[in-house]
Amino acid sequence: MKEQILKLIELENTRFEGLTKERERAESINNIIQLKLHSKIPELKADTYIDAKNFIYHYILSLKERQFNYDEFDENCLHALINHFEVEERCSLLNFTITTIQSQHLPEKAESFKNSLNQQELHKEWKSLNWRNIFTIVFKASVYNNYTIVLSLLICFLFSFIIYLPAPTGWPVLFNIHYHKISDNFMINHAGNVLLGLFDLQQDKFVLPLSFWGSILLIFMRCFFLLIIVNVFIEQIKQRFKF
Repeated sequence: MKEQILKLIELENTRFEGLTKERERAESINNIIQLKLHSKIPELKADTYIDAKNFIYHYILSLKERQFNYDEFDENCLHALINHFEVEERCSLLNFTITTIQSQHLPEKAESFKNSLNQQELHKEWKSLNWRNIFTIVFKASVYNNYTIVLSLLICFLFSFIIYLPAPTGWPVLFNIHYHKISDNFMINHAGNVLLGLFDLQQDKFVLPLSFWGSILLIFMRCFFLLIIVNVFIEQIKQRFKF
């Protein structure tokens, strides 16, 4: 059985060498991949990573050969192939897919692969959960998609809103709060100052830490907020300037 499959793979490799069209090359590589995946032979199945990269490359290039016939681009076909691999290899293949798609000036076709990459990177970090990568997991979950970005910014604002409120009697005072007059309503004025503080738009600081833990909280919230904003800003620049 193994000898027969190896012979078929060799014949397909020989046929590939004589092909000139990218679509035919992609189909030939796909035949090799399917032979290996359905062979139930571990060493053959483990040898499909390079074949997968070659298939992705030739498949995407075949769009240019067909004058960018976008309707024939089957994203599900590539996703199904990538999902055959372990999470580390999935991340690598998704990165390769995104880079190749962008090199062919098809940014709109890369979105589903970017979403999958975010999911796989989060899954990879979660598998190796420890105290060192907790912040990475929280950050990747926060920028997972547009909904989680909005939710994360809202949570960051609400958390800041609560901890910057005057400390109840008997509680430790962590911050010195200096309000700027925005509204006569205390809550609206507080919310406005929190927003200005997050973006650091006041000439005089709205909040100053009075203790070590106050400093830690302030630094953590500011870094978390700015990382999300900067990440979104960089993604927008990449999309608009086709990096």
